[in-house]
Amino acid sequence: MALNIFILLFLIILHSELPCSNAQTWINVGYWLSDSGLSIEDINSPLFTHLVCSFAGINSSTYQLSLPSDEQLFSTFNAIVKQKNPSIITLLSIGGGNANYTAFSSMVPSSKNGEPRQILKGFRLAKLVLGLPFYGYAWTLDNPEDNVVGSPANGSAINAANGAMAYKAVKEYMKSNGVISMYNATYVVNYCTFESTWIGFDDVEAVTTKVSYAKEMKMLGYHIWQISQDDNWVLSQSAQDVKDRGTGKNRQLLIIVLLPIAIVGLLLGSLICYLKRRRRLIKSEGKMNED
Repeated sequence: MALNIFILLFLIILHSELPCSNAQTWINVGYWLSDSGLSIEDINSPLFTHLVCSFAGINSSTYQLSLPSDEQLFSTFNAIVKQKNPSIITLLSIGGGNANYTAFSSMVPSSKNGEPRQILKGFRLAKLVLGLPFYGYAWTLDNPEDNVVGSPANGSAINAANGAMAYKAVKEYMKSNGVISMYNATYVVNYCTFESTWIGFDDVEAVTTKVSYAKEMKMLGYHIWQISQDDNWVLSQSAQDVKDRGTGKNRQLLIIVLLPIAIVGLLLGSLICYLKRRRRLIKSEGKMNED
């Protein structure tokens, strides 16, 4: 009986320590642009819990939504990404960099304009996601020898718009020029330099640090702008790995700690049962001798 109770208690403790379905939801959001060059079929949807299809337009007069000329892509997006990840949630993003934002503001009563700031003050971290930029910026250094974070620069470099470069373009640039990525833990940023060009961006070190921070602060998750800028899903996978890292290690540690306790408990239980049976046997033999 004592042995059965011990086993039952061990199973209850083990179950209570393992992750359960009621744990806080962690979301991984990725933005996909229809004109990014990344086909829907090539999206690695298992790396995400949510995918955002962008962008739809809005009529400033009628507030009706409109889709780009590649409307067919939008109509097939949901079905295709669910082939690899049936549980994924898809969303439609409205607006974009060239959107007419007066249409959005006109939809909100003037009396409500001051409320977002007040609401934002009361937002809990558990309701916020951390943004991860899958791009960097290239700058022209004043002095190529002075190339640490914060060094003076005199404008963008590499003929990119405002110096912006996709992560995969940064990695290709590094490979072509034989340079490596350096990481600054103070500013949580990676950078590389070649001659007078300085590029700041998020590589694996920065992404894993940021996602770990979001997880430690019990935020809702993270969102990526944008997935087509990744390099063979390196950053997306790194972010996903941080999400899964704790669960497996905690489970292994739990088994390592509790298994020896369980074995000792079973041995003690068996010994107790043996001693009780031996005592009963001795008592029975004593009564027989008396008779």
